[in-house]
Amino acid sequence: MIWGSMLQAGIAEIVVDFRMDLTDLDGKPLTEISIGDQMLLNVYTQDLRNIATGGVFAAYLDVHYDNRVLEVNGPINHGSLYVNGRSGSFATPNLIDDIGGFSNGLSADLPFAPVGVGEYLVFSVPINAIGLGNFNLVGRPANNSPFYDVLVYGENGPVQPEDIAFSQLFQQSIVQNSVRYGAISGSIQPVPEPTTIALVSTAIALLFLSRFLQKSLRKTLKELLCSTWSANCIAVLQR
Repeated sequence: MIWGSMLQAGIAEIVVDFRMDLTDLDGKPLTEISIGDQMLLNVYTQDLRNIATGGVFAAYLDVHYDNRVLEVNGPINHGSLYVNGRSGSFATPNLIDDIGGFSNGLSADLPFAPVGVGEYLVFSVPINAIGLGNFNLVGRPANNSPFYDVLVYGENGPVQPEDIAFSQLFQQSIVQNSVRYGAISGSIQPVPEPTTIALVSTAIALLFLSRFLQKSLRKTLKELLCSTWSANCIAVLQR
């Protein structure tokens, strides 16, 4: 996979990370994608503060994609940890809007106990490959505060957008019969159409060939006549 990040180290103190991953419908890593293939977009989150009593309590985000090559094909499967306040909309083209939920804890006995610093699935959603070309999957902070703020255990206020990193999938390529992605980031080019010069050259060549064949055919017919009516041979050949 090629992973990118919204933020670079040193610009801000990254508190929460969202990571995106594409798999097949059985959860296996992808090595090829063809038009018509069905995939799962999986988004995970993690508290990067490295505090045992920490964890991401509320995890919401927007995911932008190119609907010329991808088609979201729901339903949303929310992770087992983020089953409260479930949200997510496909109403806007190119956007999975305000998707996520908040934590129910690791067990029924301690429903709101901190989940810790592990990485947890926020949601997965089916996606179809419908067109050729490169595509990006880009995470952004949800923009409907305070309803879809990102929250962590041990802090009263929301995590600020500049303190959230989105590890993104980018420069993936869908091809007609197979797709390769990861370290390869080339675009798929169609077979070039013949140029005007090439078409004119071909037409001229065909014209000369046609005239040559007509001349050869006339000569063959004349020789045949000469062999049949020898008396008229000289006259025919002279025409």
